[in-house]
Amino acid sequence: MASPFDRLPVELVAEITESLCPYCSLESWTRNYIPGSKYDRTAALLRLTRTCKLLNAVATPHLYHHPLTSRWWLLARTLVTRPDLGLHVRSLLDNGKVRERAFAGDEALESFPVEVLSHFADSALVRATEEERIAIVDTRVPWQVQSSWCDSSETLDMLVSLCPALREIDARVRIFNTPNVLIWSAPGSLLELKRLTLRHVSLGPSLSLNMLAQAATAAPNLASVILYDVKQGAGSPQTLPPMPNLVYLYLGNIAVCAQTVRNLLAACPNLQSFSYLSAQPGAHETVTRSEMARSLVRAAPNLTTLVLAFHPVGGADPTDTTMPSLAGLSKLENLMLNLDCVLPAGMSSAAPVLSLDPELLVRLLPASIHTLSLPWTGLNLKVLSPLLLRLASATPSRFPSLKSVCVFELAKPLKAVAEEVAKVKAAFGELGVEILI
Repeated sequence: MASPFDRLPVELVAEITESLCPYCSLESWTRNYIPGSKYDRTAALLRLTRTCKLLNAVATPHLYHHPLTSRWWLLARTLVTRPDLGLHVRSLLDNGKVRERAFAGDEALESFPVEVLSHFADSALVRATEEERIAIVDTRVPWQVQSSWCDSSETLDMLVSLCPALREIDARVRIFNTPNVLIWSAPGSLLELKRLTLRHVSLGPSLSLNMLAQAATAAPNLASVILYDVKQGAGSPQTLPPMPNLVYLYLGNIAVCAQTVRNLLAACPNLQSFSYLSAQPGAHETVTRSEMARSLVRAAPNLTTLVLAFHPVGGADPTDTTMPSLAGLSKLENLMLNLDCVLPAGMSSAAPVLSLDPELLVRLLPASIHTLSLPWTGLNLKVLSPLLLRLASATPSRFPSLKSVCVFELAKPLKAVAEEVAKVKAAFGELGVEILI
């Protein structure tokens, strides 16, 4: 018996199924879509695939756009046996909304289906050294071979290599002693990949920046990269291939040297948004504030948004007296700086800050600034007030585009400095500038 859907135009059927696809129906699906929420229509989409041949053919690609499962090796088995389905996968997400450590390599490889193990071993043989090949062939148990390829070739790498039309990856990874991520993907094989987010499952800088070079080689059209827990990779300073399409770069908990930062910025000539959150000072290499500012002015002329957060290392470099001016960033509109970005050498937010140069903000900001955010943790408003009042007085002539100033995480209670708050708000209010304290 024919299904009623057989009489509908294919375009209408396609529109119905598209409305059930979380990838196609949500403009910002990567942030709004949570399994089990009101946006989760995967079950309905699955039922459509079982209704008739027409709906199966139309709905199945949508079912694989945004696969959600806690047993990724079963998805890998499907994609190994049905490579055509891998062409429909648009996203691989493990951002804490599905299951913690879904790509982290915690699964017992012994439980992987034989098709996946064979694919794993075949791919490993291609990349393995002669000694590793002998070990793989002799043992015939590839998941028990302890070698560099076994440590680095995780579930994520396998899945990505099976999904050439991927557009987004958001994953936790675990890498033992290698910098390798996406080593299964040949250069230029992920032309549609635009957004990449990677975190390490352990605390502290653990991911080598080498992986960004590998990702950029496999996915030359990357537009957005978010990396957490990044350290200096093998070979210091680090070089990176050109990333002309990269416009958004977020580096959280990062520890690299100044030359690596310069090389990174030089590789991204069209970068528009850059966030750099320094790792806690310690054994890792860390770029200083002055080196960062000079590198940005020289190599990132197209920046419109900048977020910088440093830890109290101001006294480590005698030349790092305070952050140089960012006036050279002529397109910068949105700026966020933590307190340790601007403190003079020898001063630290870990200790009470008793005074600051009133000219500090006026000297630092570019004329193009629209929004200024200052998460100045623990600072007394009486210390900050002279800087804000000086900024307000300079705004009409030097910062005509300034629209908003936000200061937060100040020392409490603010009631004790109510008069200062009122004075600052009045100064900016006369200019039509929003001030949030």
